Amino acid sequence: MVIILPSKRAGVFLQHYLIEALEMPQFAPEIFSIESFIEHLSSLKKTNQTHQLFHLFEAYKKNIPKESQDDFTRFMQWGTRLLKDFNDLDTYRVNAKDSLENL
Repeated sequence: MVIILPSKRAGVFLQHYLIEALEMPQFAPEIFSIESFIEHLSSLKKTNQTHQLFHLFEAYKKNIPKESQDDFTRFMQWGTRLLKDFNDLDTYRVNAKDSLENL
């Protein structure tokens, strides 16, 4: 049996209450967050924010003239926010072209 929940935290609580409810040893179901279940099915792994920031910085350096570029420390200040904005666009399926034109 596989149980898919919206978050890892929900899985921890479910597992805790299952253990409390059982009177004898049982085979436990696999419990996934929706995110980890998709990773499990696709064999793709979500990269961490630091890794994403380095990739974004490389793209930034390739596309912005050298004399106009910020160093990585300054880039991190607004690059982190930009990653969050990209994530929000993706999460809420917003038309990126329209949203970015407003910026």
